[in-house]
Amino acid sequence: VLLLTQWEYLNRIYHAAHWVSRQEWVEFAQLNSFGCGPDAFSVDEVREILAQHGKNHTLLRIDEIDSLGSARLRMRSMLEAWKEKSIRNSHKILQRTTTRPYQKSDRRKTIISPEFSRFCTPPLIRPLLDFGYHVEVVPPSNQESVQIGLKYTNNEICYPGIIVVGDLIKALQSGNYDQDEVIVGAWETGGQCRATSISCLVKKALVNAGYENIPLLVLSPRSKPYNSQTEFEFSLPKYIYQAMIGMAYTDGLSALYHASVVREQIAGDTEMVTRKYMAPFENGQMPLNQSSVLQQLKNAVQDFNRLPIYTDKLPRVGIVGEVYVKYNTFVNHQLSQWLIDQKIEVVLPG
Repeated sequence: VLLLTQWEYLNRIYHAAHWVSRQEWVEFAQLNSFGCGPDAFSVDEVREILAQHGKNHTLLRIDEIDSLGSARLRMRSMLEAWKEKSIRNSHKILQRTTTRPYQKSDRRKTIISPEFSRFCTPPLIRPLLDFGYHVEVVPPSNQESVQIGLKYTNNEICYPGIIVVGDLIKALQSGNYDQDEVIVGAWETGGQCRATSISCLVKKALVNAGYENIPLLVLSPRSKPYNSQTEFEFSLPKYIYQAMIGMAYTDGLSALYHASVVREQIAGDTEMVTRKYMAPFENGQMPLNQSSVLQQLKNAVQDFNRLPIYTDKLPRVGIVGEVYVKYNTFVNHQLSQWLIDQKIEVVLPG
């Protein structure tokens, strides 16, 4: 399975595509009005379902245009293609390629994961380290990530989806990872957001880029995720508990960092203290439990309070919006740093 079927509306479209693909005298024309929502990956899925049975996918974009000439042209093309195919011999059903399932023997391998943000990624990864898995965050996003993401996924998917796909494929193409020793890590949110289907896009991108032998491991709140990983040993309740504790810790450090960095008298002081308290959390030296987190935060508050700062009253700006754009510095074009440079205190929600 290469797709998460969580929308009833899309499931009806997929069902129709499967039915049409098995009917000799029926063709499929899909109307598409906009590129947002789940349309971006539903269009790709329908195209592949039909192609598997040798049928063409006719997609008609319906928007505010006055001229329907392009739509008529597409329909004529569909009819001509159907006439040509009707005189051919019967075709064979093509098997779709997917990624290799995760196996117990893969446990020793390195899980590579995209970077979310400086303060958001560590609490998502740290519990896995405590479970004994080796997780490595791939290099940060850049313009190459965008170009590779556009190459291997639907260009109308949300920007975070393009970035995640681009970051992972870029890392695999860099030559820095042995393809026989890595696993690609992704996630699904469990909700109706498109972010839940980013892991599906990653799976398709791995296949399209020639990495179908690399297993995909999806962090999922579902008891039966769409991705085949039955041999993955993982305690979801324990993970959620530890991740939430970790998020409380890094949220606290994030607030201390942003309140201090804009007021520091000596450049670099805030960064030094932040690294002091992030390092033991990230490398696993700091126990991940409530008492340890509270004590470390108390110590951090004391260290931040010792820093020489300017006491001028500064304006504060809260950054809200789509979760990935809000936190990822590349995606939001270094918005937090720009505000800090303007002597504005940045407030990021937890």
